[in-house]
Amino acid sequence: MSIFCTQNYIISTSLCIIMKKVVITGGPCSGKTTLINILSEKGYYVIGEIARKVLIERKNNELNKNEFSIRQTIMAERQIAKEKELETRKGKLVIFDRSLIDILAYCRYFDINPPKVIDNINLSKNYDFVFILDLLPFEKDEVRIENEEDVLTIHNLIYGIYKNLGYNIIQVPVMDIEKRINFIEDFLKKWG
Repeated sequence: MSIFCTQNYIISTSLCIIMKKVVITGGPCSGKTTLINILSEKGYYVIGEIARKVLIERKNNELNKNEFSIRQTIMAERQIAKEKELETRKGKLVIFDRSLIDILAYCRYFDINPPKVIDNINLSKNYDFVFILDLLPFEKDEVRIENEEDVLTIHNLIYGIYKNLGYNIIQVPVMDIEKRINFIEDFLKKWG
């Protein structure tokens, strides 16, 4: 059985091996999914957004605080399970489309308590780098319930929570998708 220790090291039979964890995040309509899909096509190991799947599964449920709380709990449980699976990827780069920290931002936005399953996780040391994508022009889709003003609020909450947890945020400006990919890849190459 593996035990997590600080800075994403995994202790396994007395060896400590680095696993590099990168988050790509931002508010709705920032281009995360498109960017993540391209990085996946280029051979990067990515963990896709869990939230969208949960939203689609629960789209017929009445929207109220209880439902928002249930959704965030399901998202947290699935995210934790995905991250636990990564114990087998020791020493490898993993890119996340959102993280557990995003759940905290949405809980603040919906004015609900964070899921209890994340109470004992040290979120300030869980990820190595965080890329926050600047927002693209707003587009409504079948899953989004937010309006343009909500999107900006959520984006700012996400940024603020990562910052308050001590992450060095790499902001990715609005630009052509290939330039965004190059921006991230250049940073990852310099990082090692």
